[in-house]
Amino acid sequence: MAPLPSAELRQERIRVPGIRPASSDQVSWPLVLIAGLAGGLALGVFARIWMRFISTDPQFTWNGTLFIVIGFGTAGLAQSAAYLGRRANLRRPQMTALRVATFAGLLPLGMAAGGPAFPTIVLAPLALTHVDWSRRARIAVGAVALAPVLFVARILSEDLPVLRTVVGFLWFLVIFAGIVWAAGFTLAPQLDGWRAPRAVRVVGLAALSIGCLLSGFLLIGVQD
Repeated sequence: MAPLPSAELRQERIRVPGIRPASSDQVSWPLVLIAGLAGGLALGVFARIWMRFISTDPQFTWNGTLFIVIGFGTAGLAQSAAYLGRRANLRRPQMTALRVATFAGLLPLGMAAGGPAFPTIVLAPLALTHVDWSRRARIAVGAVALAPVLFVARILSEDLPVLRTVVGFLWFLVIFAGIVWAAGFTLAPQLDGWRAPRAVRVVGLAALSIGCLLSGFLLIGVQD
C-alpha cells in the first residue's frame, strides 16, 4: 500500500497565499458564504453609486440597479465558495469542478456596461497569482489586463472635468481591486505538482487573452 501523503503535502495541494486548511478555530462555512454574499452586495451598491457619479446623463431604474447589485452579490457568494473549497483542501477533480462553477458566478459582471472591463477581472488574478509562470508571461498577461483600465480612464477623461475624472478613476480602481482580489480564489493555481503540457498552457493562455481583447473591442465598438 502506498504511504499516505504527509500533512505538509496535503496542505500544499491547493494552496493560495493567505488561506490555511480548515481548523476548528476558523469561521464556519455558513458565515463565510453570508459574508461573501453581503460583501458582494455592498460592492454592487458601491459600484452603482459610482456609475451615477460618472454619468453625464444619469438615469435610475430599479431593474438596472437590481441587476448590478445582484450580479455583484452572486460573484461574492461564488468566490466565498471557492475560498471554502481551497480552505478544505479539496482534491483536484472536486476543486476544478467548483472553480468552473464559481467562475460562472463572475460572468454577470461582464454583462452590459461591465463588458469592456471584464478582461481585467479574468486576467489580473492570473497575472498576480500564477507565480509558477515565467516573469515574461505574467507581465504580458498583466499588460493585457491593464488595457481595459486605460480604456476606462480615457472614457472618463473625455466626458468629465479633471477633478471628477480623477475621483471617478480612483473609485473605479477601488471597486475592481476588490473584484480582482475575490476572483483570485477561483483563478489562482492549484499547487499540487500537476501541470498541463507547456503547449496546452501556451495555447490556452493565448486564446484566453485574445478572446478577452476581442470581447472588449467589440463592446467598445458597440458603445462608439
